[in-house]
Order: sequence, then structure tokens, then C-alpha cells
Amino acid sequence: MIVSPRIILCIILVTGFVLSAGCTSLPSAGGAATATRTPAQTEVTTVTLPVASPGDTPVPATTTGPLPAGTTPSLAPSVTATWIPKSSGESAADDPQIILLQFAKGYFNADIPDCGMRMAFPQVANDTGYGIVEPHTTLTAFSADEMILFLKANAREYASDPRDVDPAITNYIDPNTLGGAQCTGVPASPTWNFVRIDATIMPRNGRPADYDIGISVRSKGKVTAQLKMNRTLTIDQPVTYELYVPLKTIEMDRFDSTEMVFYKKA
Repeated sequence: MIVSPRIILCIILVTGFVLSAGCTSLPSAGGAATATRTPAQTEVTTVTLPVASPGDTPVPATTTGPLPAGTTPSLAPSVTATWIPKSSGESAADDPQIILLQFAKGYFNADIPDCGMRMAFPQVANDTGYGIVEPHTTLTAFSADEMILFLKANAREYASDPRDVDPAITNYIDPNTLGGAQCTGVPASPTWNFVRIDATIMPRNGRPADYDIGISVRSKGKVTAQLKMNRTLTIDQPVTYELYVPLKTIEMDRFDSTEMVFYKKA
């Protein structure tokens, strides 16, 4: 039996069509997973901050006011508070102009042994969670007046009050004898020093207003801590800050940079 070429061609076309239709209807073995994208979430971070000192005097949050001679500085009670956000929109236009913002790590010319630090600044040195540590950073700042009182309380010789805290701390005290007999023979490590932060801002708000002011600290590129203050700002009346942040010397390299944020209260 001779089959017509035309019939053979039809059979080939029909067979190809059936096979093609069958392939497209077959599910793939272990079909590919469908990727779903979860919207990124913003982590709200809280940090232990000292109670802010209200009023017109530019006092850092940890300042407790003048201390009697012969005593060491003390910290204000701490509370958990949210960080100060950056101003936005029209409020940002009223933010103060930052005239100066700089810092010096390892400010004093000699490190302070741990035992002496525990005697002089127990609220900081005895806090196991203090410092630039993961996952939460806790930092505290002292004012220049408090640092002068610390020097006077532990000085071998202190003829007069300096106009500024002298980084040559050994001109006033021997860090190795700080803490007295209780620290004799005690290992010095870990040792401590201070980061000095200087800031000057020029208010630009038309009417006097209360501002939350934050000095944010970056470590490894991330903002990990914030020193919180508040102040009533008046246009063209500059405000200066001189703050001293104690830090273990092994953590000094983690202190990368600082920035200021402002939030005008309603």
C-alpha cells in the first residue's frame, strides 16, 4: 500500500502539534519557587540616657551642678528614652547653625587605671554595660566644671582653676595612684581615657523656643549612641558645649564621628 506524501506530511504536522501542546501543559518537575519580598522594617532603637537638665544654662544631661571640693562627680539618674529625631520641613529651617563640632579621642595625656576610674567615676566604670558595645551602646558626658572638680579632688598640687581643662592630666594627678591604698597592686587594665567634644551652635529661630539637642555618635558607620540635652534657644545668642565622655582605651577606635540633631518642641 502506497501512502500519499500529502498524507504523510499531515501525520507529521498533527503529531508535532500534539507533542507541543502536551509539553506546554506539563508542570515542571519541582517547579521554581516564587520569591516574595518582605517590606523593610525600621527598627526603633532605645538607649539609656541621663535625665536632661531643663533651663537656659547649656548643661549636659549628666551634669548635676557644682560639687563641693574634695568630692568626685556624680551622674544624674538614668531613664530609657527614645532618640531625638532630626527636624524636617519648615522646622529644619529654624534649626541652629552648627558653627563648631569637633572631638579629640584619648584627650588626656595619660590613661586612668580601672581601679582609679571605679573610685572616681563609679557610675560609669562599675556599669558592665557601659561603652561602645553590642548590641546597645551606653555613653555619658561630663561637663568641664565636673572635670575640673575631679582634678581638684585628686590633685597633688592645684594652685588655681585653669580656664580650660588641661589635657596634660599628669600636671595635676598621678593616674597610677588614683584611688589610694585600695588600688595599690591592683591590675591597671582595662584603662580609661576621655573623648572631649566641643560644639558651638547659633540659634536661628525667630522666637525663643525649647529644643531637644542630640549629639549622635557613630561607630563603624552607624549611629550607636546619642547624648541628649535640651535648651531654650534665642536667635543670635550662641550656645557652646564642652563635654567629656569616658571610654575604655580599647574602645577608642570604635568612636568614629559625631553629628548634631535638633528637634523644636511644640
